[in-house]
Amino acid sequence: MFVEGTAEQFSLNLYGRVASCQLYRPTSESKDLLFVLTERCQFFVLSYDMEASQVVTKATGNVSDNTGRQNENRKIGIVDPRCRLVGLHLYQGLLKVIPIDSRGSMKDAFNVRLEEIRVVDMAFLYGYTTPTLCLLYEDNKDCRHIKTYEVDVK
Repeated sequence: MFVEGTAEQFSLNLYGRVASCQLYRPTSESKDLLFVLTERCQFFVLSYDMEASQVVTKATGNVSDNTGRQNENRKIGIVDPRCRLVGLHLYQGLLKVIPIDSRGSMKDAFNVRLEEIRVVDMAFLYGYTTPTLCLLYEDNKDCRHIKTYEVDVK
């Protein structure tokens, strides 16, 4: 189905259910990259090569863990506005962090323990020198709260 005034540029088959996707642009790149997270905790980063007219896979990985209880809500994947890291909420009480270096390459992922079990949504805040995460979560009385965290990749 096309919206008036638009035309399909390309089509891409994905083998999995997409849980989250996010555009971002590292300082080393001249165009946006697309971070895609699947329901089975696989991720990949796509770019589009204009000269070859094809999609290029820049990174792939599996961020599943053998321990932990899967998130009751949706899986969340977000990228820091300054492209320093990717934050993933896949399991209750855990934040998975994938650091991004200055060249835009993804480094080894690690987990950070969260006090909040029932995260509803999360976002990185703009304008902070350190990546600052804002969480919307529910407590055991179904009341919603907001809390922020600074994420230190070091």
